[in-house]
Amino acid sequence: MRYWMDRRVEKKLSWKPQRGDTLGDKIKNAFEDHFAQGEERVLVVGSDIPGISVEILEEALDMLRSEASQMVLGKALDGGYYLVGLQRKTQGQLDELFAGMDWGTDKVFRQQCQAADRAGITTNVLTAQLQDVDLPEDIKEFEKVIGVSSDSLRTPKLSVVIPTLNEARTIGSCIQRLLEQCSDTNMLGEIIIADGGSKDDTLTLIEQLQDGTNVPIIAINCDKGRGVQLNAGAKAATGDIVLFLHADTKLPDDFHVSILSCLNTPGNVAGAFPFDVYFSDGFEPSFLFGIQMDIVKWGARQRNIKMELPYGDQGIFLRRQILEKIGGVPETLLFEDFILVEKLKQIGHVAITDSEPARTSARRWEENGVIKTTGSNYLFVVGYKLGIHPDTLAAWYYGKFKPVTQPQQT
Repeated sequence: MRYWMDRRVEKKLSWKPQRGDTLGDKIKNAFEDHFAQGEERVLVVGSDIPGISVEILEEALDMLRSEASQMVLGKALDGGYYLVGLQRKTQGQLDELFAGMDWGTDKVFRQQCQAADRAGITTNVLTAQLQDVDLPEDIKEFEKVIGVSSDSLRTPKLSVVIPTLNEARTIGSCIQRLLEQCSDTNMLGEIIIADGGSKDDTLTLIEQLQDGTNVPIIAINCDKGRGVQLNAGAKAATGDIVLFLHADTKLPDDFHVSILSCLNTPGNVAGAFPFDVYFSDGFEPSFLFGIQMDIVKWGARQRNIKMELPYGDQGIFLRRQILEKIGGVPETLLFEDFILVEKLKQIGHVAITDSEPARTSARRWEENGVIKTTGSNYLFVVGYKLGIHPDTLAAWYYGKFKPVTQPQQT
């Protein structure tokens, strides 16, 4: 429970165990605790109400701000209620207000209104009547409201989105590894290649691979820029889960098992794999180079653990419904992964799988040196935090300065 509720955001959630034997006791004690803390208006909401929304909560609070409404109720379709709100001035009447109810029956809403009348408490009723989830047949309401079917939770399909731009050197082996490392081919629903205008043999190689597998391999053309390409691929995806994979990143065996385990953990809205690297064929790292890379990997582990901030080369994955909820992948030329993860952390945890790592190419460290590469990466992060537009940073990163002044897409 603590992990589920304790998200990595500035506005923390607070929680405590319920007190009391009956539901009425628990509701009464919840009001007493918060009125004792100085709250003027308190809402108590059922935890099995998938249709609850910000708009409904705002309506309830607006009613309680009026002197004409000391109590607000949200009626459930089964004759109970899904929300009750009180002003602090009712604190002395809590015992009589929630006593003698036939909890769990279709009489509760009517009995609650009668108890308020006897106590002289003015009551308003919310416009929306909602369905709670008490019985197996109520699951259909849950599925309808959240947009996720029970089938997709039990047997989800995975869409892998790979952005490419002149990746003929890596794309063939990347796709082949995916097909070999996923032991459940029924789960691997499709591989989507979002190509940003390759001039080499990338698309030709993809066409050749399409004929040799039962897993659909779909190539789409889009503007270049990793954020743009990832978002285009995500929009084309039909799977329940989307995995964003760089063409030069190697996933661990049975990666799909780790993805399911991570996303089925309460509180996790997304995840990624531990970080590691592999060296180019023929590259022999010196002892010093190896030590420096160990420090880089240690830093990535600390960033993952303490900040829940994996980067795109770790294979970020999430349910498609969550991605749509936050507006998709930011269509920036750089830091699309950074911005995406920061948005995800507002609604839950971005976890790291308990598995072997995803290994990404160490090519940039090999070519430019560990200190220069890691140092420049850090400076770009600082620049982004200082408010420099990601597309301007991308121009510096790729060596073509072009300042950008339009607002960032978040």
